[in-house]
Amino acid sequence: MYVERDSSGNFVLDPDQLADRFALTAADFRSRMRQGLVASTVEIGMDEDDGTCRLSVRLGNRLWRAVIDRRSCHK
Repeated sequence: MYVERDSSGNFVLDPDQLADRFALTAADFRSRMRQGLVASTVEIGMDEDDGTCRLSVRLGNRLWRAVIDRRSCHK
């Protein structure tokens, strides 16, 4: 999955690709986002993980997670 940063430094993920990761249609995934059922977090690595970020997207009891390297993590 392609992860980018916007001008504010926020991570931006393609909702169509996320829908595929959760085995949903893009329309179903967007509907669940509008309903507030999709949650995301960004964790900044420390100690041996310094310079990395872990992105997590949760939908109910399902979780998609990615670890981003130091070049993409800091803006």
